[in-house]
Amino acid sequence: MSSNYDVQLPRNLQLLLNRSPAKRAVASFCTRYKTVILFPLIVIVMTTIFVYKNNTTQHVLLLMRDDPPPPVRLERKPKSLLNDPNRRLSRKLPVSHVFVVSAYYYAESKSLGKNAIALNMAIDSVSKKLDKAVFTIVGSNSTNTTSSTAIPYVENADMCRYSTAVAITKTIENLEKLELESDGMTVEIPFKHARSSAPKPVIFCMAPQAVGEQWQLFVLQMHLLQKYGAHTHVYLVSMLEPYFDLMQEYEKQGYATIEPWLRMKVSSSKSQFYEPNGNVELGNRAGAFTDCLLQYKEAAQYIAFIDIADLLFPVMKNSYLKEFHAEFKFHNSDSSIYYKRKGHELVKPDTLAEFSFSDAIDSLKTVTSSKKGIVVVKPHRWNSTGIYGSQYETKRNRYTVRNNYVVQIQTPDKEVNVTIRSYNSTMIKLRKKDFLTIEKDFLKIKNSSRVRGIARTLPMFDYYTLIIEECFDEIVKYNSKENLAGEKKCPNSDSCELPQGNQYNCLHSDAEYLSGPEMEPFTFHTFNHTFWSREIGDFLWQNNDRYSLASLIMATNQLVIHDQADYFNQFRASLDSINLFLHLWSLSVEMQFYLFVPIIFFGLKFLKNDYLKIWKSATLVYVGDISYVLYLVHWPVISMFLAPTINSYIFCILTVFIVSIFVHHIFEKQYLKLGMRDVFLLIFLLIGANAYVQYSVRNDNFWAMDLPAETQEVVDRNIVASQTIWLKEPRKARCIETSIEVPFNQYYLGGFCRYPRGTGNMSILVIGNSYVVNLVEKIRAPFNKNYSDFRYLSVYSSFGLYSGFTEQSKEALNFTKQQVEKFKPDVLFVVARYLETIKDPVQKNDPLVRQMEETIEFYEKFVKKIYILGAHPTYKENFLDTFLQYLVTMPHNLDILHLDKNLADDEMRSVRERFAEVKCKKCRFFDLSHLFVEGNKYLTFDKQTLIAYVDNAVHLTTAGAEMCDPVFKKVAKEIINAS
Repeated sequence: MSSNYDVQLPRNLQLLLNRSPAKRAVASFCTRYKTVILFPLIVIVMTTIFVYKNNTTQHVLLLMRDDPPPPVRLERKPKSLLNDPNRRLSRKLPVSHVFVVSAYYYAESKSLGKNAIALNMAIDSVSKKLDKAVFTIVGSNSTNTTSSTAIPYVENADMCRYSTAVAITKTIENLEKLELESDGMTVEIPFKHARSSAPKPVIFCMAPQAVGEQWQLFVLQMHLLQKYGAHTHVYLVSMLEPYFDLMQEYEKQGYATIEPWLRMKVSSSKSQFYEPNGNVELGNRAGAFTDCLLQYKEAAQYIAFIDIADLLFPVMKNSYLKEFHAEFKFHNSDSSIYYKRKGHELVKPDTLAEFSFSDAIDSLKTVTSSKKGIVVVKPHRWNSTGIYGSQYETKRNRYTVRNNYVVQIQTPDKEVNVTIRSYNSTMIKLRKKDFLTIEKDFLKIKNSSRVRGIARTLPMFDYYTLIIEECFDEIVKYNSKENLAGEKKCPNSDSCELPQGNQYNCLHSDAEYLSGPEMEPFTFHTFNHTFWSREIGDFLWQNNDRYSLASLIMATNQLVIHDQADYFNQFRASLDSINLFLHLWSLSVEMQFYLFVPIIFFGLKFLKNDYLKIWKSATLVYVGDISYVLYLVHWPVISMFLAPTINSYIFCILTVFIVSIFVHHIFEKQYLKLGMRDVFLLIFLLIGANAYVQYSVRNDNFWAMDLPAETQEVVDRNIVASQTIWLKEPRKARCIETSIEVPFNQYYLGGFCRYPRGTGNMSILVIGNSYVVNLVEKIRAPFNKNYSDFRYLSVYSSFGLYSGFTEQSKEALNFTKQQVEKFKPDVLFVVARYLETIKDPVQKNDPLVRQMEETIEFYEKFVKKIYILGAHPTYKENFLDTFLQYLVTMPHNLDILHLDKNLADDEMRSVRERFAEVKCKKCRFFDLSHLFVEGNKYLTFDKQTLIAYVDNAVHLTTAGAEMCDPVFKKVAKEIINAS
């Protein structure tokens, strides 16, 4: 063999061919068995990562997203970021950096006119004089582009470098693309359409929540605002996970809307800038309030700007809408009303079980006199706001309420002796029935199974709140010093040192951050694609410890079988899976296969032909050399670190290749040098360990899944609900006859049953496919035995009214027609899941419609009345498995499993059109789909009990069948009355 040919071979084969026959045999064996040897090393590396998860995971996430998971204060700092605390309010920079936090388009606006655009920004107000600033805004649609200018309305914050500013102008109609232009360059700005409707006429905009933990105040707010007719819009920076889960439950019930509120970050910048988050007042609260104002400007009648600790009780009327109407009635020319605040103590319960609205109100104690308050505005007269109102509103346009104030819940100043007085409960004039209504509303939420589960995990004490309050006290004291050397500190929790709490993980808002080109005098930054990000370290370890050990000795498939009864059955693998080792199940199968037929691989001969010159590339050969390691490494990295950002994709790709190259050179190339004794010793050691773990998986409790008790209970109830309806023995016990001769394989007989004679005088027969067994007991029960004879016949591939293209389906229809002719029931139910072809577009003289009419005409010869199940939404196969996977791993995303009503209706359109064309004298179609409608969704599970309505075979579970009771009761009553 020529040396040239040797060079062209892959490197592993060169090593093999250059050795003696004995060594080549050993090397060949190692090559074929590299899975056995390499497999454990990869798992050991991943296990090491998990062991040091508190360090490794947090730091890798930091590098990947440019955003530390709050409250860790680590961050990559650009070189252009300035650290000059003594000149933060005086140093002018060549470029003023602008963060566009939101932009809203108004096709029609009562106050702004047609085709208006409003940009909400946080802007460096020191570097450039904003009173003379002009922004050029470029709007485009599919045919035209137009430019316009806007002067910013700036809500200055005296002690902070960055201020909230709003720029408003007219733009092109049917806006499709929005850009800001400066210095001859442009940057695209994502925009939204302003809301045209609001959940309620009164909106309370709640200040951004950072490391939120005081769930008691949130619960108070929700039920108070719900009682008096307001909807809450909550901005969320970061929050303890259990608190967020509770907040989401209130959002699902329509109490509030939750929106991510982002920390401002610079994706890239060559010019110098000051860090924005520590230099904007109170987490850019003015920006959040302005965003809320711009969102609901055309949709709400009144908007109030509050903190989570602010409670407002109406004193004149029984709703906020009527209260504000009454206040503005005598001050019609005013654009806002102002409520002063008074500080109060509140005895907060430790748990949700101890929570009582009445007790909370009774515990209020006044601790401070009046202080800066809140404003309620007429949104059409406001375009921006600061924290306590807009600088562009004159005092004569604001009315201060004298007979009421806002109750602000706070921690009393421990260094000041205050007189604690009972809160004057007569001032809020809460009638007894108001308390009862609020308590009843609270109990409805509190007693739901989902909230009961969350309640057990809610924090029992404040941790971050106390640290932040102490930090703010220090800032206030610092700023109040006489003859202060240097500049004042911007009041902001971002400058507070927050240690990492160990008991609870934090959820925080995140996004894909975008920076425009370097422009003068303004450089713009923005974001797109917001999402919630959870800290994953502890949960990943808890979820993967068993699988990491199983994969170490190639027994992943056995553990999957043990947990799920099938590889992709219960809790199936998907892109959403967080099992880092699930992809190794196939390798475990492969290695266990090798145990039985290892000799096969010794007989394989190496291919030595060159097929294409491209394959001779040294780069491709090298990628081929490391390809196996790439396969082993890629999924764990993706599972842990992939997020919907460009930085994340780049990080994951680089990490996979770097780790693969390292393992290839440090380990994979080295094991080819092992002697035969060492190789066989390692192989037999692994074989023994594999055999032991396969035995242990089936017999030891160590491998059992350890779910929280309530989660396990819900999982078990779902499994029972899906299985109970199909149990054959209880069904047979209710029948006096279950056998029937069929002209086809008994396998296709879903079931036959003749029930004991009833007390009525009519006979009933239910025919169809597996849906008969699924629903027959629900059909029969409302008759309360008011029949003389009741039977059902279930035949797979039978659709009752028409047949499919298979011979079995045609035989099933003919057999069903014979049984109808034989039994001659008074009432015939046709209950079947329809064939896929019935969803095809309806044709002229449609053959399926003709076949249905012919079949119904045949039935009408022998029966008095026919009831036919109408169109029903098509569920996804293995729905229950998907539902349980989400329930265990992503309970906050369960709602995405409901069916989109518009899409489902589109899919059913042809079915309904065909049924509508069917002409019959004695038939009636009954619909079940409307029972599952909520808003624009077809529900697939009970939101309160978390029991699925659908099983894995697109049938209804016990819970789903119970949803159909109203229709079946109505039909039974109609039949009984007609008889």
